Amino acid sequence: MVDTRWRGDIGRLKIDDVVVDIPRRRILCAEGDVELPQRVFDLLLVFMAAPGVLHSRSSLFESVWPGVIVEDASLTQTVWMLRRALGPERKHWIRTVSKSGYVFEPAAVVEVESLHAQADFQTMVAPQAYTPEAVVDIDSAGAVARFGSGFHACVALVRRGLAILLLMCSMAFIQSSDGHFNGSRAMYVRPAAIAITVVAVQDPATTFAYRWPVVLLKDWLSSRLEYFPEVVLITEDDFSADLLSEPPRLVLLAVGPSPSTGDEMVLRATFDASLSSHEGRRNGPSPPAAMSKIEVRGPADRMPAMIDALSQQVIARIVPDRMQASWPRLSLDPKAAERYARAIESIDRRDWKEALAQTKAVVQMAPHFGPVRMRLAEVLSNQGQPGRAIEQMAVARRLMTPVPEDAQQMLDAMALAMDRRQSAQAAEAYTALSAMYPARSDFALKNAEHLTTSGRAEEAIAILSPKQWDRLSRRVRIQQQMELGRAALTLGYASQARRNALEVERLIRDAGEGWNMQLGDARFLFASAYHSEFPKQPLPRLYERAARTFDTSGYRLGALYSRFMAETVRPIGQPVGAILMPTLLAEARATGHSGLEFEILVQMAYKAYDMGQLAEYRTLIGEAESVAKLAGDPISQQTVDFSLLNEDYLMGDFRSVDLRIGRLLKADLSGDSAFVAAHSEATLSMLRGRYSHAMQALRQGVQAATDDGALPQTPMTAGGAACLRSDLHMRTGALATARAEWVRCRRSSVEDLRVPALLTGAALELLSANRSNAIALIADADAGIELLADGPARWELSLQSADLRMRAGAAAQAERVYLEILPKAERAGYAWLAAIAETGLAETAAVRRDWDASQRHAAAARRLPMASVWALRSRLEQIDIVHALHATEQPSSAIQVQTQALAAEAQMLGDTLVQAPLVALLADPAVRRAGGSAGSASREGYVGGLDWLLSPSRTDAR
Repeated sequence: MVDTRWRGDIGRLKIDDVVVDIPRRRILCAEGDVELPQRVFDLLLVFMAAPGVLHSRSSLFESVWPGVIVEDASLTQTVWMLRRALGPERKHWIRTVSKSGYVFEPAAVVEVESLHAQADFQTMVAPQAYTPEAVVDIDSAGAVARFGSGFHACVALVRRGLAILLLMCSMAFIQSSDGHFNGSRAMYVRPAAIAITVVAVQDPATTFAYRWPVVLLKDWLSSRLEYFPEVVLITEDDFSADLLSEPPRLVLLAVGPSPSTGDEMVLRATFDASLSSHEGRRNGPSPPAAMSKIEVRGPADRMPAMIDALSQQVIARIVPDRMQASWPRLSLDPKAAERYARAIESIDRRDWKEALAQTKAVVQMAPHFGPVRMRLAEVLSNQGQPGRAIEQMAVARRLMTPVPEDAQQMLDAMALAMDRRQSAQAAEAYTALSAMYPARSDFALKNAEHLTTSGRAEEAIAILSPKQWDRLSRRVRIQQQMELGRAALTLGYASQARRNALEVERLIRDAGEGWNMQLGDARFLFASAYHSEFPKQPLPRLYERAARTFDTSGYRLGALYSRFMAETVRPIGQPVGAILMPTLLAEARATGHSGLEFEILVQMAYKAYDMGQLAEYRTLIGEAESVAKLAGDPISQQTVDFSLLNEDYLMGDFRSVDLRIGRLLKADLSGDSAFVAAHSEATLSMLRGRYSHAMQALRQGVQAATDDGALPQTPMTAGGAACLRSDLHMRTGALATARAEWVRCRRSSVEDLRVPALLTGAALELLSANRSNAIALIADADAGIELLADGPARWELSLQSADLRMRAGAAAQAERVYLEILPKAERAGYAWLAAIAETGLAETAAVRRDWDASQRHAAAARRLPMASVWALRSRLEQIDIVHALHATEQPSSAIQVQTQALAAEAQMLGDTLVQAPLVALLADPAVRRAGGSAGSASREGYVGGLDWLLSPSRTDAR
C-alpha cells in the first residue's frame, strides 16, 4: 500500500544520504550522480513507495512493465542494475526473498525533500505505457534506433495473434568484463574472455508449437559457443546471484512470421555491434546505439536449416576466428526438431523422466543425428545407467565427426566421465580442461568429482574449498557443496559431509522447483554420512526419505538403492536388504552399472559379517571382487583388499595380510583409507614385537591421511592413532605417555573405538596396580560387547576382555569366554582367534595348576602356524617357565637360561610388558642361585608382574 503522505508536488525524495531527483530520473549520493534508465528508475520508485513490503515478481512485472510480456531475466537484471547504481554500501537495501520477490529495506525512512505540484505519488511511480509507435515490425529497417538508449526499450510484436517479445537493452549498460566477474560457469573471467548471455525472446503464454524454434535456436547457438575458450556463457541464475561487477553482452534471439509474406518465417539475432568486431572486443564497447542484427528468412518447413544458418552467422560475427570450424549440421526435419526442442526444455527444467522419453523419441526419428545421441547419453548417465550412456556416447562421437579440436577434447572428457573404470583418466582430462578454460566452474566441478572417485579426494577438497565458490550462483554452489560433501565423506569427515548435505538442501529450497534429483542426492549423502558417523544408531528413515525424493524425480534406480540401504542399516534381527537385493542387482546389471552392483554386494557382505553369517560373507565379497576385477575398477579392488585384509588377519594368514597392505600402501591412498592401511601395518608390526616400526608406520599413516598436515585429522584417524599409540607406549613401558594417549583415545567420537578404549584403560589400570578400576572398565566394555552381533568383531573383543579378566584375578570367568569362543572361531576358520583362545585356556589351566590341560592347550596353540608371532609365543613361553618352576623343587639352570633368553629378547624388542615380570622373576633368590642376573627393566611408573600366574591367591571375581 502506497503511503498517502506522499501525495502532492514531489520533486525530490531522500533516503539516508541518497537523494532521488524525480524530474531528471537520477540519484545523487556521495559517489556522484547516476542517471538511471527508465525501468530501473521505475523500479526504484515502486520500492520507495512501499519499503519493508514484499514485492512479488508478478506485481513488479505489472508495475514496471505494464502490458508487456517479458522474461524473468529482465527483472533480475533490472534489480542488479539498481543495486549497482545504489553502490556497494547500499545494495543490501534490496533483499531477495527466495521464490517470492524482493523487499526494499533502506537504512532510513523515505523523506519528501521538496513539494511543488499536486500529484498522486502512486500515479507517479506507475511506469509510462508504450505508445503505438513503440510496436516494431520484425521487418522494419532501423527498428532498433527508435528505442533510444534506455533499459526500458522493450516491445511486444503482435502479428496474426502471435505475441513475440523482442527484448532490447541499453548498450550503455552492456559492457565487457574487466576480469573479475563471477558466473554460473565462471570462477573468474580473464579479460580476453567474452561474457555473453543468450536470451530467447518469446511469449511463454503461446503454445509450444509456436515457441519451439526459438528454444532450439538458443540451445543450438549456446551449445556451440560453450566449446570456445574465449567465450563464457552467463545464465539468468548468475544475475540472481547479484555478484556480477559488469553485465555481460546480450545476444537476443527471436522467431516469428514475416509481416510481408504469410508463409515465411523470420529468425533474428540482435546484439551489441562490438561483438562482431575484433577491435570492439579488444578496445571496449561501441556506443550505446551501435547494434548489429542478423536475419534469416524462409518457409516454416525449412526451420531447422534456418536455425543452423543463423547460428553459423552469429558465430562468424562474434567469434570470427571460429567461422571455419567444422560442426555437425542441424539435420532434422521439422517434426524431429520440435521433439528435440521439447527434450531440451525437459533437460533445462531437470525433468529427467520426460527428457529420457523425448531424447529416445528423437533418436528413433533421426538415428544419425549425433547431438541428440550425446544428449541421451547425458540423461542416461544422470539416471544411473552408465552402460547405456557409454554406448550412446560412443555412437554420438562417431556421428559428430569432425568437430573443432576444443570440442573434441570436451567430448573425450565427457566420455571418460561416464565410465567409472576411467575415473582417473577423466580427472586428468578435466584437469587439462580447467587449465584451458579457467572461467568454467563446471570443469572444475567435474575435475573434483572424478578426483574423489579415483581416490584423490584431498585434491578435490583443495579445488572446492576456496572462498571464491561462495560468490558463485546458486546452481553452481549446489554442485560444489555436493561434491565437497562426497569428498569429505570419502576421506572420513562424516560430520562435515552432513553439513554439506544440509547446505545443499538449503540452497535447493531457495532455488525453486526442478531440483528433486539433486535433493535426493543430498539426502542420500546425509544418510550415508550419518551412518558412517553413528553406525550403532541406525536411522533407516534417513534413506527412506532419500528414496521418496528420488521417486518424485523419476529416478527409479536411486529410489531402489536408497530403500535397499534403509533395509541394510536396520538393527540386526530386523529384515535386511536381501528382499530388494535380487531386483536391485538385476537392474544394476541390466543398465551396466558395475559400480552399483559392487556396492550392493559389499553392503550385503558387511551385513552378513555383522550377523556372523561368515560363509555368506565370503561368497558375497568374492562376487564383489570378481565384479571389481571384471570392471577394472581400482578403487573397488582396494575396497575388497580392505575387507579381505581383515579376513586374512583373523584367519592368521599374515603373509597375505602383508601382501594386501603392500598393495594398499602403494596405491597413494588418502584420508581414513590411508590411515586404516597404515594402522593395519602398525598393528601387525606390534603383534610381531616390532614396536619402533609400528610407531613409524602409524606416524606415516597419519601424515598420509592428513596430506602432511594440509587436512585436519578425521575422528577415525585422530582416535584410532591415539588408541594404538597408547597400546604401543604401554607395551614399551611408557605408562604416563600411554595414559595421556588413552585419554585422547577415549574422547574419540568414533563409536567403534569405545570398547577398545575401555579395554586399553583397563590394561593401564592393571599395570598401575589399580585392580578395582580395571574391573570396572572391563565391566563397561563387556556391556558394550553384549550389544554386538555374534560375529568376529564380538569374538575378538571378548577374547581381549577375557585376557584382562584373567590378569585381574577372574580366571574362571575368562575360561568360560575362551571355551565359548574357541569352537566358533574353529568353525569359522579363524585360526588367529582360535590360537588366542587356546593360549588363554593354557593360561587359565596354569592358574588352577592343571598342568596337563595347560600343556594340552599350549600344544594346540603351537600347532597353529601363527604361534611363532611374538604376541603369542611370549605368552606360551611364560607358561612353560612357570610350569617348569612348579614341576621342580629347585629351579634348574635350564629354567634360568630360558627365562633369561626370553627377557633378553623382550629387552631387545623394547617390550617392557614381557621383560619386566621376567626380570622380577630372575630377581627371586631361588632363581638367582641358579645363576640368573636380574638386569634392568626400569620404566616410568611400571608395576606389572606375573603374580596372577605364579601365585594366583586372589578370589575369582564374579
